Amino acid sequence: MLAEKMTVYYFEENEAKPVDENGKAASIKKIEAKEKVKISNADFVATGDYGYYDPIPNLFILQDNVVVNNGSSIAHGTKFVYNLNTKKGNLIGGEKQLLKDSLTPEDKRVVVIINEDKEKQKKKK
Repeated sequence: MLAEKMTVYYFEENEAKPVDENGKAASIKKIEAKEKVKISNADFVATGDYGYYDPIPNLFILQDNVVVNNGSSIAHGTKFVYNLNTKKGNLIGGEKQLLKDSLTPEDKRVVVIINEDKEKQKKKK
């Protein structure tokens, strides 16, 4: 996770700490990120205004002005939850209007722009 501002919260010494599958006690409780938050892997890049990492369920959550780009498609929404264990993400509703001719301001749908496969685009040229 990258961001302009990050805050790391640690478990206190007297707090019960969760233990991972190797028997090691967790030390980080949560990492909060603000301003230009970005998470990525080999398959996608996701950005938002606010995000956090919760190590207990092993989730990254991005919120506010979320954009997810997988190289051929771009999706806009208000919240993106990415599970590091399952390698799956879930993009939740969008309030911002992206395509003025097809969405009304009241829409709270996720907006996805799907582009053709890069190989297909090259063959057309």
